[in-house]
Amino acid sequence: MSTSNDAMSGDARLAYTVRGRGPHQIVFVPAWLSNQDVAPTPAYGEFWEHVSTFATVVMYDPRGSGLSDPVALDDLPTLERWADDPPGSSTQLIRPSCR
Repeated sequence: MSTSNDAMSGDARLAYTVRGRGPHQIVFVPAWLSNQDVAPTPAYGEFWEHVSTFATVVMYDPRGSGLSDPVALDDLPTLERWADDPPGSSTQLIRPSCR
């Protein structure tokens, strides 16, 4: 299991993990909720272990989910703000060889 880290996206801290160190970078955008602190199911984990043999895989918890900062119900992020999160979390991680 990878150790989770934090990256800033605007005013929110996003939890992320990095698997592998391949020459390609993949940022996995979860479809719904995620938690970087929970181990994936065996089949799901095997898939990402295989992908991480040839790529650097960045997985993150969207704001309001998992280990990332919570969101207030009276100040929910817009769709645009949520959509900006993956680049905010990955630009701090991209190695020069992946640009």
